[in-house]
Amino acid sequence: MLRALLRAVPTGWGVLPSGGGDGWRFEVRRASGRLTTVDGAGVETERCDIQAAQRALREELRRYVGFHTPELFFIHAGVVACRNSVIVMPGHSFAGKSTLVRALLSAGAEFYSDEYAIFNRDGHVIQYREPLIARGPNGREETEIVAEGPDRPLPVSLVAVTSYRDGAKWAPREGSAAEGVIALMEHASRARPRAAEAIATFKLALRDATVLVGERGDADETAAALLEAAESRLRPEGRA
Repeated sequence: MLRALLRAVPTGWGVLPSGGGDGWRFEVRRASGRLTTVDGAGVETERCDIQAAQRALREELRRYVGFHTPELFFIHAGVVACRNSVIVMPGHSFAGKSTLVRALLSAGAEFYSDEYAIFNRDGHVIQYREPLIARGPNGREETEIVAEGPDRPLPVSLVAVTSYRDGAKWAPREGSAAEGVIALMEHASRARPRAAEAIATFKLALRDATVLVGERGDADETAAALLEAAESRLRPEGRA
């Protein structure tokens, strides 16, 4: 069970020596064939299987790190890299981010993150190294895509503020930088206690970025249009 849980810990983790510090705690108990997790606040939750416990551990780690990292801002978003910049797609979990990210990868983008866009104080996005995890055909299988592309902070070229609607066609309008900042704040993890700092960081990040707003339907069609918009934005003639 411990080996299975450690597979849910992000790349780069290490073991502290005994007494190495007071940290956050996550506990898994198994008794009479039942699994129960206990989070850092002591809340007990029954889980159906070890995969559910893994997902809970991932989410609790994300929350803890996002709250306790003063130099970074964590945004729920899909992120792909394109020509030394990133496309950021803010959205909640299970809102279709993974589908769009996979479509962008198939269209030639590089995987940067499926869960978080991590902004540093320079307004650049740091790669989130946790693998992309997608639901399989029966809703419970998982496949993993590991980030192997650039691992350095990259500037934002495009923010896509979009949600899926069956039958919709991607025909976005160009939004303002302020709309982009608001969308990032709406999906920020624990940014409200540092709202002024977060807003300043996002303004800096979107200073030269394009913001596109609209509903989307087919993921492949949307992915192709997003990459074309990003490429156009980055070509010299697109900077006039």
